[in-house]
Amino acid sequence: MVFCGSCGKKATSEEKFCTNCGSELKEITVEVTKEVGDIIKEEYRSQVVSDNLESESLQHDEEDSLIKQTTRDLGNKLEEMVEKIFQNQGYETRTRQKLQGSSGSYNEIDVLATRKSVKLAVECKNYSEERKVGIKELRDFIAKLEDLDIHRGLFVTSSYFSEEARNWAENNPNEKRVELWDKEDLTHQIMTITLGRDAKSAMLSKTIKIENALPIEGSINDYTILHLKNQDKITIKRRDVAYLPIYIISFNLHEEFRAPDKQMYSHHNEGSYYMDGVSGRFLYKRDNFEEKEYDLSDEEKQVINDIQDFEPRMVEVTEENNTRIVKLQPSIDRKNIEFQVRNRVAKDNKRTITFEVKVARDQTEERQYPHMPQHSSIQCQTRIVYVPRLEIEFESKEYVYEKVVMLASGVVIDDEISVCKHLLGKKTTFAVCDICGVAKCDKDITLGNKDDCYCKKHLPQELKDLNKENSLSGKLKRFRFGKK
Repeated sequence: MVFCGSCGKKATSEEKFCTNCGSELKEITVEVTKEVGDIIKEEYRSQVVSDNLESESLQHDEEDSLIKQTTRDLGNKLEEMVEKIFQNQGYETRTRQKLQGSSGSYNEIDVLATRKSVKLAVECKNYSEERKVGIKELRDFIAKLEDLDIHRGLFVTSSYFSEEARNWAENNPNEKRVELWDKEDLTHQIMTITLGRDAKSAMLSKTIKIENALPIEGSINDYTILHLKNQDKITIKRRDVAYLPIYIISFNLHEEFRAPDKQMYSHHNEGSYYMDGVSGRFLYKRDNFEEKEYDLSDEEKQVINDIQDFEPRMVEVTEENNTRIVKLQPSIDRKNIEFQVRNRVAKDNKRTITFEVKVARDQTEERQYPHMPQHSSIQCQTRIVYVPRLEIEFESKEYVYEKVVMLASGVVIDDEISVCKHLLGKKTTFAVCDICGVAKCDKDITLGNKDDCYCKKHLPQELKDLNKENSLSGKLKRFRFGKK
């Protein structure tokens, strides 16, 4: 996101001057939100220079020291913001903890969040957008979790993750549950707090009405039902229904212009752009010539599908036990959005006119004239649709599992508790371990005499011995070849 250094108004990365105060927008691209981005490198540099230096120029060693201070301060701000997110979810948190692991070495954890028996370690990396978090950083973080015997981790970055890093996090050999938050995920989490949950108005009345919203498929309770052997061992820690604001900006482009060949040309196109009202990201466009998705996640793709499949209307939502309902407010005003759309329409509808010019009596030359539509030829109409999204958090002793459902269609985007991952695929979970709470399939869970459930790590010795006797190798050992 970009903010004006003079008045603080949000701007787009394409704008060179602030539309509010007219100030020039220089290098003021900051971290994902105002809370993280209040410390801007240029402003911080100016402040330290004015406090510590009277000369007009900086020495190289002083500049290097200043940059290190700025980077460290931005990193601390990122950690503090992540800490606020988990405090809002009921966790007790500590930052920058040095813990001794089983190896005897000390491991630094940026944010340590605990709630009852649940322990979560968070790694924060304040990188520029150009620098992605790679597989090395993920391996080092998972090694920390293994040394500290922490089962759940979260890696947060102000940039993005490489594909190799994402694959390693999902399929790491240590079987640690590592969640990844990139810049977009972090923005969504922060906006949920600043525009929804933290406000007193976030907890809405028992029955609320929301205009221009998609209806909910079924009941919220339907999505919390688990088909596990010992589902009584699992508790629902929270259920959040967030109505996500999605802008639909319809445009109509109609213009006539004269090219250098003195001929008149006309250009017409119409369609719609879809924008996330929280992050300000363009998600999808459709016009007379093409249909385009802008590098969407599975959740964003389902948002677009839901909007196209269901007609928005006034909906009534009733709060159920242990459920919070939040209607997120857009972080961008319509005037700013329509300005961005006109810019994008103009760029997407650039044309090149090819014409011939006579350069000699019997000789012509082909020339090209690039043309971009003017803003005045683009008309926009904007409406907003609220798309319901359900996030459930299940707690099972040391483990926490999340489930995400797009409520308009009932499509499950993520379901951690129902899937047991294996090297050759995935299986449906059967039960949770009575000792640690890990959810596993029937291959990895053993039942005791009283239907008690154990994972391989916490299997009692008598059951291990019994399994060995019943195994094929055990039966072969008991088999004896007799003489006739």
